[in-house]
Amino acid sequence: MTLGLLGAALAAGTLPIPRGRAPARLPTRSELQALLKRGSSGTVAATDDRAVDPRLEPRRLLLPPAIAQAAVIEAITALPRWHVAGVRHGVIWATHTSRFLHLVDDLYILLEPEPGATAMYARSASRVGRTDFGRNRRNLGELWRGLADWIDSASAPAFGGPALGAVMADLGAARVPLLAP
Repeated sequence: MTLGLLGAALAAGTLPIPRGRAPARLPTRSELQALLKRGSSGTVAATDDRAVDPRLEPRRLLLPPAIAQAAVIEAITALPRWHVAGVRHGVIWATHTSRFLHLVDDLYILLEPEPGATAMYARSASRVGRTDFGRNRRNLGELWRGLADWIDSASAPAFGGPALGAVMADLGAARVPLLAP
């Protein structure tokens, strides 16, 4: 099969592409903490307090955990080819599907309460392959940008959402930087 035919078969969806197996279930908080401690590897990108790459730095939302969780879910659902697969007790499982081959990466976000904020740790992992060519780091970068964009739009004066609007009123400012590295 020539490269042109291969491309046509991929575009038409007639070439079987291994999609990988989805995880059986959403991990618990302690299981996700253990996964995060393993760090990054060839097909995994995980946040770390000592990270040099800004995409791998944990983030802090200056919001209570319940509102932070709702904000993260809203931001994920606004991103193209992203899907929230599960939520439980401060753990969010999301998936990102690649544009052309439709390969799926699993992202887990851990929300940890802190005084006056919520710390966010994340892990992105490919379901197939030995390398991800930087895709999982880009997934985390896309997640952080999407969250920052959503917060910018949600904290604008025209935002009518009750949860974030109430927090903004409690903070006594029209615009407060709610996301910090």
